[in-house]
Amino acid sequence: MFEIIIEGRNVKFDPTAIDWTMKRDYFAFATLEGTKCFIKKYVGKKPSAWELIISLIGQANTNMPMVYDAVYDKSTKSYYIFFESIRGITLKEYILNGDMLSPMKVLNDLDLALSVIHSKGFWFSDFNEENIFITSGFIKRVLLIDVDSCWSLTIPPNHVSNEIGGIPGAAQNIGRHILDFYSKYLPNTSNPIMYKDLPGNNFNYLQLLVLCVKLNIFQNRKKIDATFQYIRPESFRNIQKIIHDCDANYSEGVFTLSKDIKRNMRMPIKELINRIINR
Repeated sequence: MFEIIIEGRNVKFDPTAIDWTMKRDYFAFATLEGTKCFIKKYVGKKPSAWELIISLIGQANTNMPMVYDAVYDKSTKSYYIFFESIRGITLKEYILNGDMLSPMKVLNDLDLALSVIHSKGFWFSDFNEENIFITSGFIKRVLLIDVDSCWSLTIPPNHVSNEIGGIPGAAQNIGRHILDFYSKYLPNTSNPIMYKDLPGNNFNYLQLLVLCVKLNIFQNRKKIDATFQYIRPESFRNIQKIIHDCDANYSEGVFTLSKDIKRNMRMPIKELINRIINR
């Protein structure tokens, strides 16, 4: 048992009293002295985003779940992260329920979350519809969750999911559209673009671009075809062409400059998203 801090209060925490679930790592929902928490546990390994998590403790208005506390237990060599528990569902579930969500809402809310992560020297490795959360209630917020799945900006993205900088499979479903754009419109036959060639922060915004365009396609197609399915890969086989043809020179320029580690492409990519959605 050890003490943690939840909303300014010292709370005793006994990890052996928690009913843990194991997926990639251990996690659990628990109410600690009246506060509902989502807890993650890493046994014998330090999370890649530990320093990011420490820097986020108590920080509000980030469009990520608040980190109440983060503790290393020397006795069991385990790392614990205590997040606020938020009511809602994932973006994937939201879409499968048949609900619509404005791509601009997604852009604006996730832009804040990504900009906070990047400003602290990290990038998000598991960007996909299951790690985007839609809160319950009349005024909905779009949150980035699983934020312990981050890597330092000094580490490039990696297509091998279980290696340093690895991008998990669901996130690669979005990432592949980025690589396909390069191979189709900016081909380099001698040295094709791979994830490792893209700085993590720019890669995240290109992922956000793909997501927003997917949502825009879904929203527009659903109006005329009620059977249109978001989860079918063939539904978005022309996504690279849609991105490119909105403004060929601008889109090619954005993707070209996104390879430069010295360039922060947040604003140019946001502008490209705006042009595609509002044309």
